[in-house]
Amino acid sequence: MELISAIRLALIAGLAASLLALLAGAEPAHACSCAPSGSPAEALERADAVFAGEVTSVKFSGTSPYRLSSSALVTVEFRVTRVWKGPRLPTLTVETERSEISCGYEFKEGQNYIVYTGEGRRTGLCTRTAPAWMAFADFVALGPGHPPEASPDIKTTEGGACAAPSSPGSKPMDIASLSLLVGVIALGIRRRPRL
Repeated sequence: MELISAIRLALIAGLAASLLALLAGAEPAHACSCAPSGSPAEALERADAVFAGEVTSVKFSGTSPYRLSSSALVTVEFRVTRVWKGPRLPTLTVETERSEISCGYEFKEGQNYIVYTGEGRRTGLCTRTAPAWMAFADFVALGPGHPPEASPDIKTTEGGACAAPSSPGSKPMDIASLSLLVGVIALGIRRRPRL
């Protein structure tokens, strides 16, 4: 009986020592670390492109999203609503790392964002990229921007005052436009200093 207890105690002590040795030799996990992105104007100056739009698709560049590393690239396609810098196309694609652990930006389909890209089409956590509802300061600082230019495959409506481009996903006012409108109104109504 004492021999069995001694063997159990030795096994437990050996396992504990092995576990401590593994933990002592393990490298700590590092989260994404970024330098401050600066003001919207500074970020605009450094960026290759700045636009607002709705995510229409998120595609993993590997065979299975469950086998990819956190640094694997993801391609994100946007339906563009406003452009401040870069190509004025109705749809744009960007690349980012799959996970925030590797400083990637985790976009959600159907949501609106303001996107700052660098190195061509790359974006991530270290840029001012953010959901449109959190980018009020950016919309106010950057101004109205420009609408995307119509591509040849978008049909225009006949008649009407403007013959505006029509597309199946068009909305009368998206979140980016609404945020911009609220910002312009807020700037116009700001309080005057008391004397």
